[in-house]
Amino acid sequence: MFASVIGADVGSQNTRLALKSGCVCEKTLASYGMEAASGGRMRSSLDAAGNFERSSAAPIRNGRCANIRLLSLELSALSQKHLGRRGVLRGAELYYALPKTMPFQRVRAFERAAEEAGFRSVRILERMLMGALGAGEDIEAGRAGMIVDIGAQTVCCAAFGFGGIIYECCESFGSERCDRAIRNYFASAHGVLIGSRTAELIKMNLGRLGFTVDGRSVEDGLPRAVRANAEDIRACALTAAGSIVSLAADMLRHIPVEVCADILDSGVTLIGGGAKMEGLGELFEAELGIPARVAENAETAAADGMRTYLFPDKAAGKEGRGEGTGARRAIHASEILKA
Repeated sequence: MFASVIGADVGSQNTRLALKSGCVCEKTLASYGMEAASGGRMRSSLDAAGNFERSSAAPIRNGRCANIRLLSLELSALSQKHLGRRGVLRGAELYYALPKTMPFQRVRAFERAAEEAGFRSVRILERMLMGALGAGEDIEAGRAGMIVDIGAQTVCCAAFGFGGIIYECCESFGSERCDRAIRNYFASAHGVLIGSRTAELIKMNLGRLGFTVDGRSVEDGLPRAVRANAEDIRACALTAAGSIVSLAADMLRHIPVEVCADILDSGVTLIGGGAKMEGLGELFEAELGIPARVAENAETAAADGMRTYLFPDKAAGKEGRGEGTGARRAIHASEILKA
């Protein structure tokens, strides 16, 4: 019998899975369900993420495995949901998408979580290479390209080409900085406190002319609705995104001259959930002086690349993807906002 295979791109907010049938996105959230019937055991809250959000403990923090036990519960619940109990009992194989520069101790924490979840074997794939492949880049081309993965709590920049990663750097900050900037703007300019989910929705809809936002008054703590100008919010969010562009600029200063020259022609591709913030591509072009594009499948690019790698026959018919067999040969290792 052939073992089931599953690819996992685990983030602090969402987990993207690469399956034979396609790619799915699930909330990365596990909480302690202290129920008498369960004897105080931990239970996954995949199906009730919103109900447990305030009392939950996140298994992933700043791109690291913060709690091995919680991550193992998460992986176990996801595998049973999408592979079925029979697939798990037969011993499924798990492929992680992790940065190439991640230290061995942190990689080992992810491996231990998968082992406790019951997977028969665990393997590591280069996350940035998977992201480039999923975004439709030709990773085997004879010239270099650049990709920036913007998550909620992490940012990774990489130069790729000739079938591998040429240079990679990662930092433990992400698009949550823009969320905090938006929350601070409403608190200082309008005297209203808003939540993180409201700030994220605003960040993803900066093209609007204005927002009517419900929040809590700073003065008396009572509910209050305010109308805000989108241009002011946009400027605030993009200013906070300057640190992301600075990381990409630092990478360009450390790569060989020939690679830098190739990137001037090929440009930079933005992936990750944070890349969907409106105006970010224009900010990269203005600050770096190179063409920038946001991948159509930015949020699931790494998972799509893993599916191309793991199931080349299934992914071969998808538009915008590279040749799966060639890639495998080259790789090692209620509404809150109202208009």
